[in-house]
Formats: sequence, structure tokens, C-alpha cells
Amino acid sequence: MTFDTDEFELVPDGKHPSDSVDEAPRNRCTGAEFDRRIQVALHQLESGSRPRSVARSLKDKYNVSLKQARRYVNIALLDLHEPITNNSLTQRIQNKLDHIEELSEAALQAGDTKTAMAAIKLETKIVLDQQKLNQRADQFTQRINLK
Repeated sequence: MTFDTDEFELVPDGKHPSDSVDEAPRNRCTGAEFDRRIQVALHQLESGSRPRSVARSLKDKYNVSLKQARRYVNIALLDLHEPITNNSLTQRIQNKLDHIEELSEAALQAGDTKTAMAAIKLETKIVLDQQKLNQRADQFTQRINLK
């Protein structure tokens, strides 16, 4: 049996002919570069830039995909905000309620019933909203436990 050598192509160094020659090699950034990109995103977010515009600027600056730039922004956003726990959220709400109560009392003492009533309505709304959130959280927990 003989083979016609015109049908075969010799490929050096184990490269396959279907490998794209035109495709640029993918370079991963180093850990230090990654950290620097997160810091740049964090700085831009802290200065008031919107996440979308920060992602676009990182995309252009570092020649990365928009998806990768969004990853940098998301990580920076996690660093930007301290995690909210139930205790800290409850404490924040209680502090706001205390402040509103002080405002309503001061308004009543000053004879400003309109402001006092508005503060009391706001206080009531906050309490009712918190109760609704607690109910939804309980329902969600029950659904998870049923699965």
C-alpha cells in the first residue's frame, strides 16, 4: 500500500493545523497587576464614578474584555462596602428611629405639629416596612427548609 504525500501536511512541534495562527495569546495578569486593577477600580468608585463607567475605563486602560473589567469592579465594590449583618442593620434602623423620634418631640415642643406628624408617619412606615421584611425573610427561610 502506498500513500500520496500530497494529502498529508507535516506539522512541526506538535501543532495542529486547526490551531488558529491569527489568535493572539491570552495573557493572564500577575497577582500584583490584578491587585492594582482592583485598587484603580476602588479609587474610581470612591471618587464617585459609577460602576458602569469604571468598567469601561478599566476595559480601555488594561485592554481586557468588558466582562473581565466588570469582575474587577465587582470585587472593588465588595471591598468598598462593609458587609451588612442582621445586627448592624437592626442597629442602624433603631438609630434612625431614635433620631426621628427626637425630631418629632422637638417639633411638638416648638409647636410645629405638621413636622411632628410627618416624623411620626415616617417612623410608622419604617416599622411596618421592617415587619414586612422580617415576614418575607421568614417565608424564604421556610421555603428553603422545605426543600
